[in-house]
Amino acid sequence: MYGNADHPAVLTVEGGKLWLYQSYGVNHLGHPLLLGDGDWSGLTLIAPGRVGGTFSVNGDGNGKVTGGTPTLWARDDSSGAVYTFPIDVDSGTLLPKLLRNAEPPTNALEARQQQVSSLPWT
Repeated sequence: MYGNADHPAVLTVEGGKLWLYQSYGVNHLGHPLLLGDGDWSGLTLIAPGRVGGTFSVNGDGNGKVTGGTPTLWARDDSSGAVYTFPIDVDSGTLLPKLLRNAEPPTNALEARQQQVSSLPWT
């Protein structure tokens, strides 16, 4: 997710907050970092990854994405709308910046900018 591109991160919603556990090798998760405040309990997290990167495959058939922006998608459980949340890293602390708005957008322009699609997934 951030800091260690070779190891995946675990995202979870606990107590309505969004938490990040970065992995640091086999069988080891770092301390939880608060990634999003607000109420995330009404959203289903969708496999976060990088948006705008370049995908390549090495000689062993293993794929890797380089570049791009780490991004989280979240589906609103009641409306089915899917939103994208780019994850920025603070250049001073090298930690991800807090995602402050888990609520649906409040105006049409903001909705068009954030909404990926509005599929009625169940």
